[in-house]
Amino acid sequence: MNMCQAFAAAGHDVTLFAKPGETIEDEYGFYGVSPTFKVAKSVATGTRRVREWVYANRTLREVKRGKPFDLIYGRHLPSLALVAKGDIPFIYEAHQPASFLGRLVERQLFRRRNLTRTVFISESLRTHYRSAFPEINDLKTVVAHDASIADVTLPSPQPTADKSGLAVGYSGSLYAGRGIEIICALAERLPDVSFHICGGSPSEIQHYSSVATGCKNLEFHGFLPPSQISEWQQAMDVLLAPYQLDGPIVQWTSPLKIFEYMASGQPIVASDVPVLREVLTDGVNALLISPEDVSGWALALQRLSDDRLRKFLATNAVNDLRSKYTWEQRVHRVLETSVRTLADAP
Repeated sequence: MNMCQAFAAAGHDVTLFAKPGETIEDEYGFYGVSPTFKVAKSVATGTRRVREWVYANRTLREVKRGKPFDLIYGRHLPSLALVAKGDIPFIYEAHQPASFLGRLVERQLFRRRNLTRTVFISESLRTHYRSAFPEINDLKTVVAHDASIADVTLPSPQPTADKSGLAVGYSGSLYAGRGIEIICALAERLPDVSFHICGGSPSEIQHYSSVATGCKNLEFHGFLPPSQISEWQQAMDVLLAPYQLDGPIVQWTSPLKIFEYMASGQPIVASDVPVLREVLTDGVNALLISPEDVSGWALALQRLSDDRLRKFLATNAVNDLRSKYTWEQRVHRVLETSVRTLADAP
């Protein structure tokens, strides 16, 4: 939704072909974006695999019967597999290595003459694809990390002497590999620090609440819509991203959470893993800690009782976001070569 808003802001006429959310009536308000582009929803039934291809066929039908498109941009492989068979130029955005069937589809996409560009969300992911698919044309690839909105007003850190301790937050999924166990362990070690977790299903919250039984300083806030996340993050003193090495996508990911954190104006403590070092630098715009080193995470939070350090890290993160990682800059990056290629086409 943010990318479509940024495409529209750049002067393009945009239609998003989407699966409708089960409980979302006002998708623009839910995601906190302007209604500057069209959303075409397609309902599909059946098993998960069947639904994917039914949705892809309906998307193809909508593309064919609508006004001619100059460019298709997407990461839903079944839809791209069908749409790419026409002559419309397209861009494929990869977020992680695909399944076996997905790799077969990708191989066909990479051979299409109307593929103008492949976008990878991290350099680690592009390196992997270059090894797996020698036919990839390097001139038609680009790394575009995720992004965030840049209209940030840096808050003044509140002196920790005026309250019982830091308010430390995490927002996002509670899947395995996201490091929620680390946060539970920190809550036990640091009783004067309040920990807040936003996200997760009721069953996940129940599970981790049982893990942290007795921790009165750990609070689960449940799911919030994307339009409310920014305000919640800004209310924290520190934000955590304790990704674990055994997580399913930690090798490739460019977490949206990191860029939302950077936009919050609050300091970040994140796992010291190669893919995050593409964006974060220890001691400059974040503190990076070994994923499983609970003592190291506790020490980092103790260091962040220093108001000056919190402000230094947060200011650098906001400046990096503004200069490199906004949605507008991302749109410019992924379209720059593609538009030039289209202009040069016969």
